[in-house]
Amino acid sequence: MIPESVARRRPGTQPTEGQVATIVADLGALDVDAASLPALSAVSMACAAAQARIAVRLAAAATEQAAPTTGQPEAFISVKEAAVRLAVGPQWIYRRQAHLPFLRRIGARGLRVSARALDRYLATRRSL
Repeated sequence: MIPESVARRRPGTQPTEGQVATIVADLGALDVDAASLPALSAVSMACAAAQARIAVRLAAAATEQAAPTTGQPEAFISVKEAAVRLAVGPQWIYRRQAHLPFLRRIGARGLRVSARALDRYLATRRSL
């Protein structure tokens, strides 16, 4: 059986702390031996998707934590320079631009990289 708290959740709605605790408890109480294979497969896929979303949220929160502000304007570097620092190609950055927290849109088509945000991103990646 799929836990009721998991089955009734609607995608895109924000759970409260109590609802999260209930979901965690229901998953812990899941009777794996009694559940059908299709139901277990669905739960496994939902958990894997949730795990990926949680990891992205935690990484973004760690990256976005405010660094001490010096009152100086934000310094930007090009995508090409950022690609060198990340040891990837520029196309890797362009393909993932919706998910990279250090990118800043300049005008309709321009894309720049916040040097400070990139440093925080790299620091969190090294610690993982």
